[in-house]
Amino acid sequence: MPKQTESFYSGRKLSSVEFAKLIMGFQPSSMEDKWFIYSKNESIYFHRSWLGHCIFIAKIIKSDDDIFISDVTANKNPDQFGTSDIEVKKEMFNKLVDYVLRK
Repeated sequence: MPKQTESFYSGRKLSSVEFAKLIMGFQPSSMEDKWFIYSKNESIYFHRSWLGHCIFIAKIIKSDDDIFISDVTANKNPDQFGTSDIEVKKEMFNKLVDYVLRK
């Protein structure tokens, strides 16, 4: 992750099945797969597979009753991530999570 970052709160609640899928991550298997996703230290890392740039780091919070995504750190380097619109970043992050959960 570059020094230029910004954060937003997700608050997205996860079931235990969704959490298990998300921490398993996603490894690209073809040129069409544009993301490499993995978990480490209660966080999920989202990297562009071709260039290796870290775009999002999502913090996972677990309590006795709930699992949710709390703060998300987003790449703000314009050479690595083309949009500066935080709302677009939030939407992209949620689409990536949905993509992993459908796999």
